[in-house]
Amino acid sequence: MRMVVLFGALLWGACGDDDAPADAGTDAARGAEACEVIAVFERRCALGGCHLPHNPRTELVLTRDAVEAAGLDDYVVPGDPEGSRLFQRMTDGSTGPLMPLGQAEPIPEVEQVRAWIAAGASTRCDVPDFLPDLYDPNHLDPEALFECATPTVDASAARIRRVERREWTHAVVKPVSVEISRDSNSRDNPLETPRVLPYSTYARGVTVDPTTLELLLLVLPEAPAIWSTNDPQSDRGEFVGGGRTVGIYNNRDLRCIHEDPAPADACIDRYLDTLLRRGTLFRAPSDDETGRLRARLVRTLGEEAGDITRRKATLNHVGQAAYLMAGSLFRSELGEPVAGDAAGRRRLTPDEMALAVGHVFSSHPTGTPVSLALASPHPDADALLGRMSAIRAAADDGAIYDEATLRRIFEAYQGGEDPTRQDLFDEADTRRIAARGEFWIAENFSAFFREWLDYAGANSAFKDTPGGTGRYGGPDRDGSRFDRTTGGFANLQSGFYGKETTLVDQLDDTIARIVVESHERGEDVFAALFTSRMWRLPSNLSSTNGVPCTEATEAADCTAAPFTNCTSINVCGNSIAGSMVSLARVYGREDIPATPEGRWVEVPASERMGVLTHPAWLAAHGGNFEDDASAVRRGRWIREQLFCETVPGLDLVSVPATLIPSDPSRSARQRLVTSVEDPDANPFAPTCMGCHELMNPLGFPFEIYNHAGFVRAYDHGPGAMPLDPSGASTITLAPDVALIGEVRDAIDLSQRIAASRVARRCFIRHAFRYFTGRNETEGDACTLSAMESSLDADGSFFTMIRTLVASDTFQMRTLEEQDR
Repeated sequence: MRMVVLFGALLWGACGDDDAPADAGTDAARGAEACEVIAVFERRCALGGCHLPHNPRTELVLTRDAVEAAGLDDYVVPGDPEGSRLFQRMTDGSTGPLMPLGQAEPIPEVEQVRAWIAAGASTRCDVPDFLPDLYDPNHLDPEALFECATPTVDASAARIRRVERREWTHAVVKPVSVEISRDSNSRDNPLETPRVLPYSTYARGVTVDPTTLELLLLVLPEAPAIWSTNDPQSDRGEFVGGGRTVGIYNNRDLRCIHEDPAPADACIDRYLDTLLRRGTLFRAPSDDETGRLRARLVRTLGEEAGDITRRKATLNHVGQAAYLMAGSLFRSELGEPVAGDAAGRRRLTPDEMALAVGHVFSSHPTGTPVSLALASPHPDADALLGRMSAIRAAADDGAIYDEATLRRIFEAYQGGEDPTRQDLFDEADTRRIAARGEFWIAENFSAFFREWLDYAGANSAFKDTPGGTGRYGGPDRDGSRFDRTTGGFANLQSGFYGKETTLVDQLDDTIARIVVESHERGEDVFAALFTSRMWRLPSNLSSTNGVPCTEATEAADCTAAPFTNCTSINVCGNSIAGSMVSLARVYGREDIPATPEGRWVEVPASERMGVLTHPAWLAAHGGNFEDDASAVRRGRWIREQLFCETVPGLDLVSVPATLIPSDPSRSARQRLVTSVEDPDANPFAPTCMGCHELMNPLGFPFEIYNHAGFVRAYDHGPGAMPLDPSGASTITLAPDVALIGEVRDAIDLSQRIAASRVARRCFIRHAFRYFTGRNETEGDACTLSAMESSLDADGSFFTMIRTLVASDTFQMRTLEEQDR
């Protein structure tokens, strides 16, 4: 479908022929005017998410294709603006919300629409696509996307992909994690994917501008650490990112570059080849790449004048140059021609394929040196070949395209069980690994769920009195002036005290178990994500010794050092126990033992079920204050991420988009309903509901939880009012009939989502987007259909992604502009 999208100011002059007469009576002038007005309809009315094909809420489609094909006879009376229904809705809000939705008064372009109707309302626009064919994939036909009736020539557009922040940091063998990278600023590199792009894997139009380059130069000097000295231990003396790297530190063939005053040509060539293959390019370098870097190294070695003490500076200088090479900052996905391919497609080269497949699993480029001693069952326990050695080996022998080889690669890197959690050695404080679950999935699999469910912000989101309306609300029961529930929640976010995990870690571990067990048992992973009740919780007893006590008997009972304090739950604890015993209150528990088995808890079916009821997701999609419009945030996420529909944004809204003032007598739900549904409180309520009807009914079921994810015991202010009638809601607008009707609460909605084919397909589409780094198109129907069939067959997330990687969409490229 051809669709022209205009962002920002509309360049009206682009629609017509500059040499055409300005007389409105001429065909050229009418054609230009039609282009301009159709562009208004597309930008203002269609692409906002309303007047689109496949939108059951509208009878009028206002895309360029639809207007040109079907006209507007039922809505426009040529020559009579005031008699035209379309013009009436754009100028008079007395019979319903003023159009476009979100307007307090008619848009400036309305006079242009008036003139167009008065001149005859021509819908003929002969100007070809005069702006790039950008689009929202949520506007595509959701049924056609999974119909592979006519086999297609599958391929993705060739591209040059800029590396992402984590990928660059891991390429220099440094940790991304804040908690273990105090000796490194590499993680602060500026190569973060722009937030306007849907996922961190997207690379369309992403480049290195002068500002990005300036910021990169600030962290560049530490990048070549493992290449500029033979023993780059960190300043802290710990074996953490940048320490002795396996395959580099113990490679005798590289010692000559560090020790010989005048290294021989063979030594120089060996060093540069290893640097480029294992440190920057992660592929075979071209003669030109090697030649230019070699010339720089030889010149700099000559400047040493025999002073070997200058060698570290020499190699650091050359290493920085290597990290600035185009091939180091960008990954080629151009492919090479396939003989006999009728469509002229290109297949990724073995090196390109290795990097692409490796990027499915990890942000560590394939072949990156390992700075840790890994052991079985870690897939790279034989670390001499670096990260994802099985992928590198498959690329070297050309077998990387074979489905059997891909199966073996997936079996090695997809995930499984490892109580030692060696997958976390690079990124987690080793003191906390013991509290993590034994199930793991590949780093980028975990990153997909974090980005799709968008819960990483749970650890940093501000919450006022997070437990204020929960069962532990208000000051602690021990009469302390400190709110221990708030303190426990803050510690759950930061992990500052103790050795327990954070909210985000807990959902990571819970999802990992769901994914791994679904694969092993042949059960449906999508349904399990929304119905599982076996969760990884933090222990609130890890700083206690289990000895009962009371405040009155503290001195007599709590005698075993360091457990000399009587805690608020009446057991003896150490000096930080006061911040630990309330750690699990957000889950409604105060009895989680500090054992691997004890931290796995089956949450009550009446309170929690699936990822959407997890405190990490609820907190990430909740407001800052207890009576904020959390329902809007949560409902919008479901609409867009589970229904694959777009909610119009606020960029074109001119009515006040704020809630009425906070009122102790109103619950969060009542405050929201009054703000957007009550014309007495808000004269623009009908306009607001044009969009809020898409979000609020989907968010109301989650009002049984407060803004921080605690189950509500009452609403807004201690004892202010009884709980709003559970999470009852009536859903009238949903793409799946099974989701329409009365919904009891978030548990009921989660169960319905688990059974929804529409939501399941939306999940598949988001996985496609993340792991291909682009939006789906109608030409991807066969691949999407194959992914769905794979998921239906055995329920495995791993198998579904392997199906994608084995497809021509993933492996083949075309030079035609096709990528969206």
